[in-house]
Amino acid sequence: MDLSIIKDFNILEEALRQAAVLAPRVLMGFLVFCAFWIASIVFRKIVLRLY
Repeated sequence: MDLSIIKDFNILEEALRQAAVLAPRVLMGFLVFCAFWIASIVFRKIVLRLY
């Protein structure tokens, strides 16, 4: 096999490994963002009812 193909495969393998490690963090960040977004909608409705 050509050595450059093995290097490319190792780079791809490492990128996939890092993506798998970062995926839970990205998902958790997205869920926190959604929670605050929903909370802001609820808070806005509460404030608008008070006035």
